[in-house]
Amino acid sequence: MKKLRELNGVLLLDKPPGLTSNSALQRVKRLFNAKHIKVGHTGSLDPLATGMLPICFGEATKFSGFLLNADKKYLVTMQLGVKTDTGDLDGSIIATDDNSKTYDFTELHINKVLTGFLGEISQIPPIYSATASVPDLTRTTRRSTVGSRGMSASCRFSGAPIRRSTLI
Repeated sequence: MKKLRELNGVLLLDKPPGLTSNSALQRVKRLFNAKHIKVGHTGSLDPLATGMLPICFGEATKFSGFLLNADKKYLVTMQLGVKTDTGDLDGSIIATDDNSKTYDFTELHINKVLTGFLGEISQIPPIYSATASVPDLTRTTRRSTVGSRGMSASCRFSGAPIRRSTLI
């Protein structure tokens, strides 16, 4: 009988764009030959997002809840004045704001606007986002599955509190 190796710990995976968090997890499981070991990630990143995705193996899965609830830091690059059908870079442009040249885009004004996003906010996540309301589905599957489950695309999602925002 082949003895299974013990594998306990946390792998910090720098998730590339184009992969769901679950796809990344499955690749890591195959790479480590972790068929019979408990493995999980500690939060979902949208397929377009890049960044650190902690993956817990074995005994480390017992404290994954602490990582899920821990404060996180995000770096966001955005384009103002454009709206897409998916709420992200992948979507088709459905509206542009031709008046954007008349807005006050000074650093002072943008920082003032950013303070309005501090604290506990309610947001409507894009139907294609990696929220827990529709777990482990690919972006393509989410479009049809959300409707078939009777979920509303405009449901409110209360995210974690935003403690600080900094314009770089």
